[in-house]
Amino acid sequence: MMLLSMTMSIVVGIIVATWIPNMVISTILAIVVSAIFAFAMTYKLPIAILLESFGALLMGGMMGAMLSIMTTSYATLSCVFFMLLYIATMIVSIGLWNREDFPQFQKAIPPAVYSASVIAIVLLMAVSAIDFVEQEPMSEVEHEHHHHEHDEHCCCGHH
Repeated sequence: MMLLSMTMSIVVGIIVATWIPNMVISTILAIVVSAIFAFAMTYKLPIAILLESFGALLMGGMMGAMLSIMTTSYATLSCVFFMLLYIATMIVSIGLWNREDFPQFQKAIPPAVYSASVIAIVLLMAVSAIDFVEQEPMSEVEHEHHHHEHDEHCCCGHH
């Protein structure tokens, strides 16, 4: 449960900090949203599991918000990586949870979980591809402009 809560809250922290680029506000909001999700995930489970989950989400929400705010050029990669990590963690956790009822690991995971995971991964890849395509490379004119600005401020005396 700790691994599942941690990966979930990292993803929530990354997403919240993308929308609200303030470290304190995004961390608080990530923890609150993650706590709601953790409560929903652990509903009707023993209180020890809920407490373990809450402990992990405090750290995960903070780490996700910090990672998102500190990331400059790899924000999409960060979000995709942690989303995929969360999906993999969820599948493995469900398989291990149902291990007593289903000795074969693949059968312990309900088909709906596989379907939802595949749909989530396809959507994640589509959004990532769109984001990648929409990022415009620096044009040659902009590159020349930045190059001349650098030359004007060069400390070696060449202008």
